[in-house]
Amino acid sequence: MQLIEQGLLRDITIVLSSGVIFYSLFFVFYLITTWARSPLRKVIDVRFAWAIFLLGLATNTFSFLLTDITLLPQVEYIFWIKTGYISLMIAVTGFFFALERILPYKTRFSFTIIGFLITSITAFVPQDIMRVMAYGFGSLVFVLLSLFFQYFKAHTTEDTKFSYQLLFSGVLIGFIGFILRNDVVLVNVGPELYLFGIFLLMVGILMFGGSILQSPAYDELDWAEQINELYVIADGGILMFYHSFQEGTRIDEDLAAAGISGFQELLKEITESDEGFRRVSIGSNEILFSHGTSIVTALVAKAPYGILLDKVDDFTEKFEMLFSERIHQKMRPLTGELPALLLIENVFHNPEEVTSQKKSA
Repeated sequence: MQLIEQGLLRDITIVLSSGVIFYSLFFVFYLITTWARSPLRKVIDVRFAWAIFLLGLATNTFSFLLTDITLLPQVEYIFWIKTGYISLMIAVTGFFFALERILPYKTRFSFTIIGFLITSITAFVPQDIMRVMAYGFGSLVFVLLSLFFQYFKAHTTEDTKFSYQLLFSGVLIGFIGFILRNDVVLVNVGPELYLFGIFLLMVGILMFGGSILQSPAYDELDWAEQINELYVIADGGILMFYHSFQEGTRIDEDLAAAGISGFQELLKEITESDEGFRRVSIGSNEILFSHGTSIVTALVAKAPYGILLDKVDDFTEKFEMLFSERIHQKMRPLTGELPALLLIENVFHNPEEVTSQKKSA
């Protein structure tokens, strides 16, 4: 059944749908290559969830476009309709699995199981029932995304606030577009609303992708709970600054700084490398390094998050710029001093911790 005849309407439909497919595949390629190049990549990563979801959306859009603009035999028509529905359902089920691994709620993978069951049943039911099941599936997506946005908002800091707003707006606009880009709307309402739906879907994908391009991986939103201690070490293993993010930590920070510096120099000798290490795993802890001109910053953390590496780099650059004279003169450490604590607050956004440090200082 061909719903869109030759003419301007058909051309606009092809252009807008091609935009949806192109941008979906572009962000799939970006997400996969970003994961592959990351030194901190993980087997279970939310970037895979986004990539699978967008790949399913691209396949869904292609299948539905083919059935709308091409006169196909009934068997082929049903095949492509089912391919469109099932590809998106499989993608969303994978998306469910990834989100349920990330979110702290005790869902017991119920969304993933229900998604798998609906996807399996869809392969054997008539088209009219498929459409009803697709709307039911969409309700599941809305519920789980609501949980995700609730969690995301609770863990949003200034550097992710705009990304959150862009992501939320993009998903909402794209969801509305997906509902309007429907054969029922095309037949019963008219092509104008149908085309507007495809346009909204493309805009939603662009906003969604834009939020991904400028934000950390969304499974790193608990980064503030992963950091333990931060050391700034000058040449010769001299401690210039120490900060503990956890209460009750009692160690000899000078001895620890000298040990970290010596350990890294030893590794450089063993590997015959002039460049310092970026990450070292010791037991259940990760030490993330950032190398400035005359200092090395070491962050002891529970997880090797990419956002933490970015923050350590940012802290190192600012610390070296603000305290260059103290560093070169190797004056007494800046531990507990207000300017350094304000820099901690600026980079790591932990005002409650800093306030308590100020009072004790």
